[in-house]
Amino acid sequence: MRSAALSTNWAGLRLVVEHTLSNAQAIAASTVEWLRKNLDKCRQLEPGALHASVHRIVAMIVQSLFETKYTECEIENALVRPALNDGISRTLLRAICKATASQTWAALSDRANEAEKELLVKGAAAFFSGSHHIQDAINRGERKAQSGAEDSSVRRRELTLALLRGERPDAGGMNSATYAVIVVGKHPCVAGDASVADHIRHVHEKTGADWLVVEQQDVVVLLVPDGSPHPATAHAGPTAAAQAAFDALRIPLVAGYVLPEMLTDIPAAVREARETVATVAALGRVRPGLYRLDDLLIEAMLLRSRDLAHRLATKVAPVVDLGEQVVETLEAFLESDCERRELARRLYIHPNTLNYRLRRVQELTGLSVSSPRDLGILKTALVALRITGTRTGMAPAGHAVEVRQSNVG
Repeated sequence: MRSAALSTNWAGLRLVVEHTLSNAQAIAASTVEWLRKNLDKCRQLEPGALHASVHRIVAMIVQSLFETKYTECEIENALVRPALNDGISRTLLRAICKATASQTWAALSDRANEAEKELLVKGAAAFFSGSHHIQDAINRGERKAQSGAEDSSVRRRELTLALLRGERPDAGGMNSATYAVIVVGKHPCVAGDASVADHIRHVHEKTGADWLVVEQQDVVVLLVPDGSPHPATAHAGPTAAAQAAFDALRIPLVAGYVLPEMLTDIPAAVREARETVATVAALGRVRPGLYRLDDLLIEAMLLRSRDLAHRLATKVAPVVDLGEQVVETLEAFLESDCERRELARRLYIHPNTLNYRLRRVQELTGLSVSSPRDLGILKTALVALRITGTRTGMAPAGHAVEVRQSNVG
């Protein structure tokens, strides 16, 4: 910015200009009041933030009466960026600038005597050119920002697709040594009428999260920057970065999760996470959370061989005919390490009733509830019932299917 004494043409307005500058706060206050009455969007802003932007504009416009020229960079740093931080868009800032120029001109006119008003009329074009210069600078900055955002979006898209192909992109475009893979099925979202894909895009844009997101035919894939070491055991839970990304979505979702060891493992990780989502979906109603295939190995194996799953389901199909209570008793027995007395107490039934139901299971299936091998078959057969749909309803109404999750926080 180049600043000098008041130009010759404006010398007679020195006192008016100096008074206006000294009353910039008051002019800003009256301008804010006018803006909040006349612009709906200004009513939604925090008054202090709006006042701060208006005060900066007043000072800049009045300085235009001097031989002063603010550079585009100075306008961006001194006016635009603080306004953006206060939630004022560039479009709204232009409207505020225009209104502020009118209010400042009125303040100058109110203070001027007749001779000074004549000078103001002669110099009106020069005055308002200062406002137009600021608005033009805001416009140019917006175009540059949009162009930069488009370039950034293209680069992120190219990076995402390269990673999904198993390529190792140029390190200059990377923001992480590795990425956690989260795959979410595109089911209807509980948040209004939005789809899961729309909701994830909204969260991604609103939070500015450094994820890579791509929508595929039936799932949405999130690649979350994660520098955590690859887990040493299959029981390791999700990393903090992956869990934080999942929690940020703030809707009850079932998602598959994998932390690939290397960037080139990402395609395989996506396939694994997709299989996890498909497996969970086949189980019916399950608790929302991040699931790993290691939590669902038996279920996934049965899904890969539907014929064997149906054959296993027929092993316990006769038990279904005895009623839901017997099926639930068998499931509870298998989950309780076969401790009968304590289980009867928890189920609010007599121990003899429990023994009778288990005996009927043995008679109908030919499998012993005392044999470790047969117990394993019974457990797997019950899973097959849910997967194949042989058992009507799959899960009791209002209840979620229990799936062991070593990774859900």
